[in-house]
Amino acid sequence: MPVTLRPYRDTDAEPTWQVFHAAVRVTGAMDYTPEQLEAWSPDEVNLEAWGRRRAAAWTLVAVDGDRVVGFSDLTDDGVLDMLFVHPDVGGQGVARLLVEAVLGRPDGGV
Repeated sequence: MPVTLRPYRDTDAEPTWQVFHAAVRVTGAMDYTPEQLEAWSPDEVNLEAWGRRRAAAWTLVAVDGDRVVGFSDLTDDGVLDMLFVHPDVGGQGVARLLVEAVLGRPDGGV
């Protein structure tokens, strides 16, 4: 099934956190120390606060079927704040799809 994009939903807080956590801990392990990884993505997170941050930005979610496999945030001032893809689908063009969608936003992201 091809990956598709959709806007962030309130129910995406936990799956986007899981994508972020896996990306940091698995992909990031190549370049960061365990202490840095723990500081960047601790094992526990306040999902309510995480979800508020995603909802406050223009967030796109990449899904494969019903599984969230990536996401990207664009802030109100046009900053691509977050871009994370689950390591299981790394190298399959999900990040490119997200970036192209953010860059192609009709209002230019601002």
